[in-house]
Amino acid sequence: MALLSIDGKKVNVADLNPGGGSPIILIHGLFTNLSLYYLTIASYLAKGRRVVLYDMRSHGLSERRDEGYTLRIMTDDLLAIMAALEIDRAVLGGYSYGGDIALYTALRHPERVERLVLIETPALNEESFMEPLTHEEDIAMDIIIDNYSCSMGIDISPGKKRKIKEMIRSLFDGGKLLAALRQGRDELETLSLGELRIPVLLLYGGQSPLLQTGRAFAERIPTAHYHETNGDHNLPIRRPAWVLKKMHAFLTENLNPSRWFIRPFAFFPAFSARGRVFPDKIQRTS
Repeated sequence: MALLSIDGKKVNVADLNPGGGSPIILIHGLFTNLSLYYLTIASYLAKGRRVVLYDMRSHGLSERRDEGYTLRIMTDDLLAIMAALEIDRAVLGGYSYGGDIALYTALRHPERVERLVLIETPALNEESFMEPLTHEEDIAMDIIIDNYSCSMGIDISPGKKRKIKEMIRSLFDGGKLLAALRQGRDELETLSLGELRIPVLLLYGGQSPLLQTGRAFAERIPTAHYHETNGDHNLPIRRPAWVLKKMHAFLTENLNPSRWFIRPFAFFPAFSARGRVFPDKIQRTS
């Protein structure tokens, strides 16, 4: 691993198999770090291609920032990392908010993205994703930690909880993170999913609160390859073998555009029954 200087701040980067084939850059979600991939699927993917992981600003071993968590700024960080590593074009893969960064980059800078992998990616309009962040900081931190502990079926030690809370508190910083996510939601709403022309892999858990978002993305992205499995939001940790299998097939298959299709709303009764329509642009849910 190495520390790159991006905009005058240090960013922790792991560059696996730098002499390998077409690069893939994997972006973790909020409140975690590059170990999400490093300890699960990265080494397997690196057997045939270059794999780049990095800690987002204020996460992991990257330097702390007082602000800058919007999709636009996070995308600027990603493009700066690509420039520093001399990567002109790459496959982008992202989990949760990391998926939003990858999606936003693909929509705003399509020439830089070869393929797109979105794992449990929100539209940033879901109550289940945003609501915990609206509480007072101590309550929000307990909700986030308890949700993770329950999902993983593990007890988190008091010492580990303290470290996690310190990191979460630095990100919250008086509501800056919530404001950035709301701005990111607004930024996504201005972009059209129908403009994507690259292959897009969508991976969602059948018990995830973001399942309907994944299905909506599958409806509106013309090049979508959608898969869901038995699991919740923490797919990279709970189902890494399944995620790796789907990614490997997606990355190695010669995808013929004539095989791409948009699934009809009738395929998803939860949408048609309520009459909810997700047009080309992402819309907020009430």
